[in-house]
Amino acid sequence: MENLNARRDNIADNWLKFIGNNSSFIVVSENKLRVNTPFSDSFGDQISLMILLNDNVYTVTDQGYTLWNLQTHGVNLPDKKSQDFKNLTSILNKSNAELTDNNEVQVKGNQDELPQIINDLAQTLILISGLIYLA
Repeated sequence: MENLNARRDNIADNWLKFIGNNSSFIVVSENKLRVNTPFSDSFGDQISLMILLNDNVYTVTDQGYTLWNLQTHGVNLPDKKSQDFKNLTSILNKSNAELTDNNEVQVKGNQDELPQIINDLAQTLILISGLIYLA
């Protein structure tokens, strides 16, 4: 039987290299940065995020893509009384994300929190896109 403990550091290094090699940060403007993650949603689309900086507050958003994609595939999100919307709200509450009036899923924080926010929002968007399987 092989010992994974001896390979732990190598596995961790390879995973971190994979994340680094499959992510990109693209400057859009002076206060906007696009993050292309190595993660995919339920539709097989790459999860991309936009980071906005305003008064030392970082806002990380999906720019409304996730909900737009779900709605175009028949998920009933406009009806706030629907089970689909209740499921969405449950995911948002669990992840401390918020839904804007423009249907953007976003999280705000400071620079020190930014790496965790990016990770958490990507995971949240994966969960939200999974609502297609319940529709």
